[in-house]
Amino acid sequence: MTYSIHFNAEEGIIEVTFRGNLDIQTAKAALQEIVDMIAKEQCFQVLSDLREAHMALSLAEIFDFPQQLNNLSDRVNLNARAVRRAIVTHKTDQMSFYENVFSNRGYSAMIFDDPAKAKAWLRKE
Repeated sequence: MTYSIHFNAEEGIIEVTFRGNLDIQTAKAALQEIVDMIAKEQCFQVLSDLREAHMALSLAEIFDFPQQLNNLSDRVNLNARAVRRAIVTHKTDQMSFYENVFSNRGYSAMIFDDPAKAKAWLRKE
């Protein structure tokens, strides 16, 4: 699994791209880097592109993700619920579950199949 993270200053979005098998170790490492970049750039819009990734996460690992996010966010005094997450992927049951888990816990996360629609959603308040 490889991933890249960068701050797109022109659009005001942190962009993350995943390729290959996305397992829990890679997801946690990426999440830590994303939280650090959010804190550094004070950018609260994150676009994750998983179209070239294969989800190798269990439902239990996905269910635990909001807690992982809280733990990492607390470390840098960041309100994780202020972050909007748009995930671009081929819609799967796992990603729908991810969206529901985050939404049910008061986080802003949406799944898209089109990057342009994801970016438009991130920009609207």
